[in-house]
Amino acid sequence: MALPSKPFDNKFHYDAGRMRHTISFMQYVVIGNNSGGTASTDPVLVYQTRAGKEKVSEYKQSRIIEGFQNYQELIYFIIRKRKEPLHYPTKNMVVNYGAKTYTIIEVTEMDDPCTFIRILVANNS
Repeated sequence: MALPSKPFDNKFHYDAGRMRHTISFMQYVVIGNNSGGTASTDPVLVYQTRAGKEKVSEYKQSRIIEGFQNYQELIYFIIRKRKEPLHYPTKNMVVNYGAKTYTIIEVTEMDDPCTFIRILVANNS
């Protein structure tokens, strides 16, 4: 006889010690100029957090690169979800890690209720 499932059985367990990388989420701000057009500024810091870093499997990497030939490096960053909606990554942000800037390809919640978010990023330089 099977025991009833406990609440939160589908939690994703991620070792907090692996979250040793500091990443910054940046967003480009579009401002109007005097001639009626718009101009994009340098990216502005939205927030900074600790993250885990994982490699993308060779199969997944080859499938993603088929659609985007200009990406050279793909990485997963794992972050904790925060309660503030301002601290939720979106595709219009970029991630700074070290001296590199990464484009966000995919944002996935890893468990229900969500406590971890997996972000697929790509470097095209």
